Amino acid sequence: MSAKKKTKTKQGDPSPGPFPNRLRFASAHREGESESLNSPSLFIGRGCPKGGGGSPAFPKKTAFAICRNEKDCKKFKGGVVTIGNFDGFHRGHRAVLNYVLKLAKVVKGPAVLITFDPHTQSVLASNGGLKVLTTTDEKCRLISETEADALLILKFNDRLKKMGAEAFLENIIFKYLAPKEVVFGHDHRFGAGRKGDFSLIRKVCEQKGVRTRRVRPLGFQGYTVSSTVIRELVALGRMEAASSLLGHPYLIRGKVERGYGQGRQLGFPTANIAVKEEKLLMPDGVYYGSLCIDKKRHGAVISLGVRPSFHLSGRALEVHVPGFSGNLYRKKVDLYVEGFIRKQKKYSRIDNLLKRIKQDIKILKHKHLKEDSLEDHS
Repeated sequence: MSAKKKTKTKQGDPSPGPFPNRLRFASAHREGESESLNSPSLFIGRGCPKGGGGSPAFPKKTAFAICRNEKDCKKFKGGVVTIGNFDGFHRGHRAVLNYVLKLAKVVKGPAVLITFDPHTQSVLASNGGLKVLTTTDEKCRLISETEADALLILKFNDRLKKMGAEAFLENIIFKYLAPKEVVFGHDHRFGAGRKGDFSLIRKVCEQKGVRTRRVRPLGFQGYTVSSTVIRELVALGRMEAASSLLGHPYLIRGKVERGYGQGRQLGFPTANIAVKEEKLLMPDGVYYGSLCIDKKRHGAVISLGVRPSFHLSGRALEVHVPGFSGNLYRKKVDLYVEGFIRKQKKYSRIDNLLKRIKQDIKILKHKHLKEDSLEDHS
């Protein structure tokens, strides 16, 4: 009997190899759905695009409105509307938005996204406490880079929780936005008890002369693109795989707070970033990525965990930016996590820790040099 050959894992993403089979994408045509929206080029780069704004997929427009209630969005009537939690604002969401933008040009009206704060499942789920891919602030940051005209953020309170799908359409969408078309994701449901499926929505909209469209699930590299799948990848620390499905590196937006100063004493100062409670974080470890400071991108080594070499209490997110000497205290920054370097390890000797940090920086520079080379030849 021959034993199965073991493959040695190099340093990199935890749990390397293909995605689990259960995550594979199965394409199935459904009645009433739009054409396939698979798009090969929705990756928006590493956070701070060269030039300071916009993205190759959606060049930045001069105006973008964030409405905190439906009354603020009355001036965006007569266009195309789509609804969802948009958690992660991943490739699937961008494909839906791309479709909305095309329809908006046809009807010569605004493109409006409607989302909820907090995430509906964090309120409705029996266990509660859903960890999200994007906080509302992060969602606004990502969507503001697109050509959308407005983002309406509805407070998901008892009023909305108890509101039926027909009442939601009548009292919010038709009353304040009066759209010519409404676009839904393939599995989107809303309203009390999630009874607002596509057949009900289409029936109500047709009575108002509003056209409805439903998009197919997006497949990318053979797998389904969904927030659920991406949450699983982030929870496993599979940041390169998660970034592939997101279409952008994993965004963590937070304010820099005062730390203990150990990094500075060692010659490698770090920024300690405060993260909101509902934000999903990867497992403890050392990662590479980029820190966006004043619209400029800087390579970053990211450490998440309990800092075992210093016997400090509490989990911390610390970022070292090689070559950067500015003061980031109390600044709001955008951190983009791109990939995994190694697990956390306790070092009994400081010189061994310093040697390991220098090696982490070399890995960061190698990764970015390689990716920049690919971008220059694409």
